[in-house]
Amino acid sequence: MRRCVGLACAAAVASAGEYACWPDCDARVADAPREAAAYDSWTAPGGIEVLYAPDQDGGGTSFGRELVDYALRAFGPFHESPRRARRCFEFCAGPGFVGFSLLGRGVCSSLVLADVHPASVAAARATVARNRLGALVAVYESDALDDIPANESGTWDLVVSNPPHFRSVAAWNAMLRRRAPGAAEGASDPRHFRGVDSNWRLHERFYGTVGAFLRRGTGHVVFQENADGSTPGEFWGMLPPLRVERVEPPDATGMWYLHATNDAAGWTRRRPPAVPRGARDGWWRDAAQIALERAIRDVADQGYAVVADAGAANATHLGALRDALVARLADAAPCATPFGNPEVGCNVSMESGVGDAHVSYRLWGLLEDDALAALVAPLLRLPLVRALAQSRLGADYQLHGCTAYVATPSARPNVLHFDFADQDPAWRRAAAAGSDGGTGDHLAVMLQLQDTTAENGATLVVPGSHRWAARDPPFLPPGQNRDVAALRALPGAPPIAEPLPVAVPRGGLLLFDGATLHATGAFPGAAADIGDYRYALVLHLAAQRATKHRLATPIGRAYLRGHARLDLEVSVDGATDVIAFHEDDDLEAIAAAFVDSYDGAASLQPRAAAVDAVLEAMTNKVATAAGRGGGKI
Repeated sequence: MRRCVGLACAAAVASAGEYACWPDCDARVADAPREAAAYDSWTAPGGIEVLYAPDQDGGGTSFGRELVDYALRAFGPFHESPRRARRCFEFCAGPGFVGFSLLGRGVCSSLVLADVHPASVAAARATVARNRLGALVAVYESDALDDIPANESGTWDLVVSNPPHFRSVAAWNAMLRRRAPGAAEGASDPRHFRGVDSNWRLHERFYGTVGAFLRRGTGHVVFQENADGSTPGEFWGMLPPLRVERVEPPDATGMWYLHATNDAAGWTRRRPPAVPRGARDGWWRDAAQIALERAIRDVADQGYAVVADAGAANATHLGALRDALVARLADAAPCATPFGNPEVGCNVSMESGVGDAHVSYRLWGLLEDDALAALVAPLLRLPLVRALAQSRLGADYQLHGCTAYVATPSARPNVLHFDFADQDPAWRRAAAAGSDGGTGDHLAVMLQLQDTTAENGATLVVPGSHRWAARDPPFLPPGQNRDVAALRALPGAPPIAEPLPVAVPRGGLLLFDGATLHATGAFPGAAADIGDYRYALVLHLAAQRATKHRLATPIGRAYLRGHARLDLEVSVDGATDVIAFHEDDDLEAIAAAFVDSYDGAASLQPRAAAVDAVLEAMTNKVATAAGRGGGKI
């Protein structure tokens, strides 16, 4: 990744809706240091006069006080500690509001501050001079911990931080929409730049290096995070070898606390009381629930989400599934048929023309092959996939397609496109009515069967494009688009990001709304053997309300030929309706939702009996289909 410069870094990528360079920006030119007379002052708890510029207060004078209170409750004054001394470090310190408060209130006997911004470092040093603290306080200009001198190694007893709280500008803007509908979005305010840690890279760098500076066996790290921007599970994988000591749910200011330690023996002195499960309206969740909540939020805000571990590796044998797909591709002669619309009986289709610079394959009928079905079917029942689909599509969603996608070495990306019926601008507009991304009618789930990066054709997405049809007026580009520049030139076009390659680890999921503009990326690497191609299992899930429209499209009918999708005709007060489902769908949820959609219908009363009757008919349909080897379309 190129190294950007200061706020120019933010400006260079603002149209992408994400500060892709942070923290790789050289932000040292973001501000010029000020003369002491130009500073405002704030008297910190404990009496230290902190000098700062107004644009350097990212919350240290307000919710930062809660972090100081947490540290005082948890650790007490330094003179009561076993060593009768405590060296504290504030990461992303700004002018040092939190650190100077800890020093003034006696939590620390000495203090280290570090920030990447030279103007903030200058302000902190001005505070040291004003208060004659040179013997107690060291201030460093450092990009993450890269420029902290070696003599600090092994000396920090307590590390605190109020770090950047949002993983992208899209997440920042989503918070603004929730808190202040109609608020201006974008990156004009420098605080946006300082408040974003793109994909948590700065957090990851910090946790990966802080261990060298903690006092051995007795070091503690306390981060104050924003509940609007993150949940604990997003940082679990970064912490080892640190151990989670405590997670405290959001306080009255909306900030939560992640407390980790390198004390493997445990820590009991002054430990705050445990937070019970369900505290603060159920904010505390296990890792699976946290991942689900993050995925729901990301698909709503950005149109896509990545879940590194949704339990796929426990549900099936990923290596055996990939080997079976490689064998299927090796044994088949690809059908020369239009994109996404193979002839009946076609098991493998080429999704690009012969001689095209982009070549990929689609493998069909996975659930009609007994050996493959045994490996694939458990993935349809992953709890996270079901919960996310129910959240976005409704409890009665149904499986619309189950295929495998194979990307091969290609010089250019595939064409950017919307999925299925969303290729029709009129349908996209109708489906977006009343929604700003929180719900949809189609969800794609891609299980990657190897580590997937930009080097082997990672899927490209245009963040936020799923909300274009809900704008006022709506922005409705064509269903397939080769040129992003041409999209930006269309009348009424919003700021459009460059397509973003989405990296996903082996066994991880990429989930995206069907109205999110996406494409397979270029695959510049050499892969002479088909075993070196990129393989992904693709599930297409659809809302019942979209079924009839999808069936009316050639591509919709093609995907339904790839598995035993069932239709059940139900008579309701003299009229006939159809329920669409697959045997691995949540049949009870579909039956209940169908009955509820006809609230008051005489033939569906009482409700409990009607649900049982519909569920029994669906179960019988599954049994009948299994007996004859398939279902009807």
